[in-house]
Amino acid sequence: MPSPTNDPLSSLFADRAAKCSAEQDRQRSAERAEQQRKVAAERAKAAARKAALLADPTSARAIQAKHAEEVSQQLAKEKRERQEVLRKIEGNKMEKRDKEQREREMRAQRKRDEQAREGGGMSGIMRREGR
Repeated sequence: MPSPTNDPLSSLFADRAAKCSAEQDRQRSAERAEQQRKVAAERAKAAARKAALLADPTSARAIQAKHAEEVSQQLAKEKRERQEVLRKIEGNKMEKRDKEQREREMRAQRKRDEQAREGGGMSGIMRREGR
């Protein structure tokens, strides 16, 4: 019985199958490359169209883009201003708190000084009560 690899008919079919498979692979690769080229060309065309529309100062898109940019800048400016106001308010609160703390400390110190001048103990109490 002859070996299958030595059979001329089997090897002919195997060669043809390999050639067909290789040809199908090349065809699929070519189709994929063509599809990718078409998609890239379409994207480039759309980008060029958009750039042309934005370059025309009278086009609706250019007007919208300009308006959107102006609004964005205005919002950013307002946000910075709000943050500045909030920082000032916070600073004022802290200054007020510090001032109140200093005043409390000064009142307490004055009270301690007065008590020290008047004297402590029973004689100071008697003097304050007027006895």
